[in-house]
Amino acid sequence: MLSCNTKDLTLACLRALAAYGRWLCLLNSDTEVRPGALDRLVDWLETHRDHAMAAPRLVNPDGTVQRACMRFPGLLTAFVFDMSWAKRRPWKWIDDRYHMRDFDHLASRDVDQPPGACCVVDRAEYLALGGLDERLWLFFNDVDFCKRLKRRGRRIRYVADAEVMHHVGSSTKRFERLIVTWHRNRIAYYVKHYGGWVRPYLHQVVRLRAKQERDKLLRELHDAGEQRAALAHLAQTVDAIFAPEVAR
Repeated sequence: MLSCNTKDLTLACLRALAAYGRWLCLLNSDTEVRPGALDRLVDWLETHRDHAMAAPRLVNPDGTVQRACMRFPGLLTAFVFDMSWAKRRPWKWIDDRYHMRDFDHLASRDVDQPPGACCVVDRAEYLALGGLDERLWLFFNDVDFCKRLKRRGRRIRYVADAEVMHHVGSSTKRFERLIVTWHRNRIAYYVKHYGGWVRPYLHQVVRLRAKQERDKLLRELHDAGEQRAALAHLAQTVDAIFAPEVAR
C-alpha cells in the first residue's frame, strides 16, 4: 500500500517503484478504508484479467456517496467547466457528461476516470507506464495515468461494494495557490495529450474565466479599495498561471 500525500508526488512515485507484490494500492492521506474494501478490489482484478485498475465507492463522513467518477476531459470540457454557461444549453450536456451525472455510483461499472483518492492497480502496468507523471504534481496526475492505462487497452472498474470514507480536500487544503496549480496542471495535461497547439486555447479559456470573476467582483464589492485589492489579486493569479515553468 502506498499513501499518496500530494505534498510530495516525487516521494510517492519513488515509494511505488520500490514496492513489491502483484498489486499496488494508491491511497490518499485523507481516507479511511472500510474493512474488506481492498480485498474486494483485489478479488475483482484477480478474476477479471482484462482490468488493470479497480477503485471503490467513496463516501462522506455522513455516509452519503461521493459521485466522483468522471469521463476524460475533452477540448470542449475546458471551455465549459466552471464557466457561467456550464448549466445552460447547449453547453450543459458537456458538463453533465464530463461529471457522469447519468451515473448514481450505486452500482459497479467500468469507468474512464475513478477518483484518485483510492485505487488498486496492477503493479506491472504501473511500472510499464512509469507511474504517475511528476509534472502533474498535485492535479490531473490520476486522470493522465488512467488515460495512458486505457490507451494500452486496459480496463478500469468502479466497485460499488468496496467502500472508503473520503474527507474531501483534506489532503490539499493546506497548499497555497491551489487555483494557480490546478490551472497549470490542467494546461500541462492538455498539452501532453493534445499537443502544444492547445496551450493558447487554454490560456484564452483562463482569460475568459478571469473576466467572469472580474465581473462578479465588480458586482459584489462596492468599496473602491476592496475592488482594487481584489482585482489586483486576480491579475496576479492570472500572471502566475501563465508564468514559465520552474523546475521543482
